[in-house]
Amino acid sequence: MLTIIVGQSTFLISYVFVTVSARLAEFDTSVEEASADLGATPAQTFRKVTLPGIAPGILGGWLLAFIISMDDLVITYFIAGTGNTTLPIHIWGLLRRGIKPEINAIATLMLLFTLLIAAIGLYFRSRRQK
Repeated sequence: MLTIIVGQSTFLISYVFVTVSARLAEFDTSVEEASADLGATPAQTFRKVTLPGIAPGILGGWLLAFIISMDDLVITYFIAGTGNTTLPIHIWGLLRRGIKPEINAIATLMLLFTLLIAAIGLYFRSRRQK
């Protein structure tokens, strides 16, 4: 399992880096300077000012990495050792023997999870615009 985690992390870190660095590029550094002027330590500034400002980029990078990881069967299949079965490898193994009800159930759960995440995102976006 360690080889899967290291391999996927190595492959996906670039996607997360681009997403978070885009959020950092538009981040207003004068807010951090104001925090320091008001006596906050660097750790407090990061925790209370910087992290909430870049949190959407971190969440977006995590979601993007998760989606790409679920879709990237080839890399996972070649770096997985014997006995390590991830969800995409398990689904692929089930599909080779024909479509069974388990595949439909997994697809339904993944679709519901996606809709739930989208609904939560829309809810928070509508709250922020008010």
